[in-house]
Amino acid sequence: MGPILELTLALLAAVGVLCLGWVLFGKLLTPMGELGAPLTVLVKGEGDGSGLEHTISALVWLRGKDFAGCPVLLVDAGLDAEGRQVAERLCRRWPAIEICRPEDLPGRLE
Repeated sequence: MGPILELTLALLAAVGVLCLGWVLFGKLLTPMGELGAPLTVLVKGEGDGSGLEHTISALVWLRGKDFAGCPVLLVDAGLDAEGRQVAERLCRRWPAIEICRPEDLPGRLE
């Protein structure tokens, strides 16, 4: 084989090993809801709901990649009208997300 072909094959092999390592390392560091103890994620929403969309979309990404198969509860801990709209919009976009009040938590977590 020519030196260019050998270099190309070596580079492709190195990239493949790096990608495999990246995936395995990611699986080790992210929570696995099905393998461990039952896991429920509580997201506390306050005020205008700033940061809710980022947090919820990150959790949905984890669920979609099978890194975390856990239910997500968005706890209304004082959301104003704007924050409530943000929370409702997120629940419409992703039906796996549920809104609850703090006093409803004991019944939801049993």
